[in-house]
Amino acid sequence: MRISELTKDFLIYCSVERKLAKNTVDAYRHDISSFMTYTGDGRAKQKLTTSVIKGYLAEIIQTKKLSSATAKRRMACLQALCRYAKSNQKIPDPFDRWNPSIKKTQRLPRALTEQEVSRLIRNKYALTKINLETIFCVLLLSATGIRVSELCGIKAIDVSHDGAAIYINGKGSRERIVYVGNIKLQQSLVDRRSSRIKANGMNSHLLLNTRLMPLKPQTLRLRIHKLRTNAAIEKRITPHMLRHTAATLLIEAGTDIRFVQRLLGHASIATTEIYTKVSDKALRHAICKADTVGNLMP
Repeated sequence: MRISELTKDFLIYCSVERKLAKNTVDAYRHDISSFMTYTGDGRAKQKLTTSVIKGYLAEIIQTKKLSSATAKRRMACLQALCRYAKSNQKIPDPFDRWNPSIKKTQRLPRALTEQEVSRLIRNKYALTKINLETIFCVLLLSATGIRVSELCGIKAIDVSHDGAAIYINGKGSRERIVYVGNIKLQQSLVDRRSSRIKANGMNSHLLLNTRLMPLKPQTLRLRIHKLRTNAAIEKRITPHMLRHTAATLLIEAGTDIRFVQRLLGHASIATTEIYTKVSDKALRHAICKADTVGNLMP
């Protein structure tokens, strides 16, 4: 059996038995394809050795200059593949005696300010049908912190009758409910829910493209880019930045970090804690309000 055949079985296993999200399976497919390009697609699975994988790691870090985060992800993918090969094909696992140590540079999440979000959605080009739909997506991402893939996956049945809650089947097949606090946004959700149920039933997707097909993440990325260009905003804006924005605004508003963790669907609160490092606005406000030395001064 060649690596390509092993990969096919592995991806079916991930999708059917482990029930991993489609995005996760697609990421695995892409990462393994990169490894097969390095080794040669025709090589046998016996080439899944420590020395070959170490050479691949050196290739992507030193030659291709990929980020440490990408390198860690690709190694994690190969580890999962090798565990599967060992369990099902009795192939020695090259990671049994070697655990790659890749130092990941921690980068603070890039978020938008309230003023930047307002500027994005309030411009003279924003009144077309497509732009109004894009603005709705921007507001929903900024309010809930859901991922763009989760947003595009929302179906009419996932939205509560009053638009105040949305069921999300998130990363790693973890289910959660996110809540919408804004009344106008709730009403927009109710209107879209009713429209979609009337047109195609409860299981129809909430967001559609111009061809009345489910909206794709890449389409929304392009629409947000166009909205940003029209608003003359120089900063690059992505849907994931709006997820960071939602978390940052909630932390700055004093929301308990455990609530933010649940809203974002983080498995570990350590992942959520990074947002406390960017809440300088809330810190400054708290310090000025406390004014601890004010009573000490003559």
